[in-house]
Amino acid sequence: MKIMVNAKGDDGEKDIHFSIHLPLSIIKMNFIWNQIADKTSKDCIPANIPGKEIYKVLKKWVKENGHLTIVDVDTKDAKVKIVI
Repeated sequence: MKIMVNAKGDDGEKDIHFSIHLPLSIIKMNFIWNQIADKTSKDCIPANIPGKEIYKVLKKWVKENGHLTIVDVDTKDAKVKIVI
C-alpha cells in the first residue's frame, strides 16, 4: 500500500512532498478498523468484519487484477493518491 501527497505551500512556505509505503498486512490489525469505526458512522463500515477477512479479499484482488487506486484527488494546490 502506498500513500502519496504533493501539496503546494502558501506564500513563503515550502511545498510538501512525501510518499509512505506500508505493507498491506497492516489492514489485518483490528485496532485500525476499530479506530475507523469509532470515527465514522455505523452505516459506512460494519464493525463485524474482521481485518483478516478484508486482507484476504484485497490480497486476492491485487494478485488477480493488479493494484487498486482507492483515493485519487488532484486539485490546483494538492495531489493525494492512495494505492493498494
